[in-house]
Amino acid sequence: MGEKISIDAFVDYRAEYEAAIKKCEISGDKLIGLCPFHDDNAASFSVDLKTGRWHCFAEDISGNILDFFAKLHGTTTKDEYVALLAKYNISNDKPQKPSYTLSQYAFEKRLPEAWLKENFRLSSEKNKEGIGYVKIPYYNELKQESTHRKRYANKEFRWKYGSSGHICLYNEWRLEDYIRPKGYICLR
Repeated sequence: MGEKISIDAFVDYRAEYEAAIKKCEISGDKLIGLCPFHDDNAASFSVDLKTGRWHCFAEDISGNILDFFAKLHGTTTKDEYVALLAKYNISNDKPQKPSYTLSQYAFEKRLPEAWLKENFRLSSEKNKEGIGYVKIPYYNELKQESTHRKRYANKEFRWKYGSSGHICLYNEWRLEDYIRPKGYICLR
């Protein structure tokens, strides 16, 4: 399943609650009726039709429409979310992100792929979903990888999980070879 779609964007709260609540009355954006969760004869159930939030004053319980249907049907909110998507013909299939390779990166930068591999240790990798990215390692002065960035298609960058506190100057590992002999560095 893909990203969560906000149910507020498509659910008709009035129709959904009217169909489930007995002896309901609507006044403005409020629905009041008999609570379906207990033997109610005092119209203790209230719904805000703008937000879909409900409250039973007799039992002092409340929730959103997913909580309502989960309690009503004896299911989970996840099951009810899927059921509402199906009822309203909403697809929750997340489109697969395109893979990205070092060859594509080299072409975009107009640099030789072999040179990027040799001089910067860039490589093509895949995440656990199988989506390809370019791994851009960050090595410290001791030539140990501190962390890396992931370069996905459409110029999307992500740091390796747990990178906080491990980020160093890019190419720090090359201080001895290139920077110290010249005696200066220019940062842009």
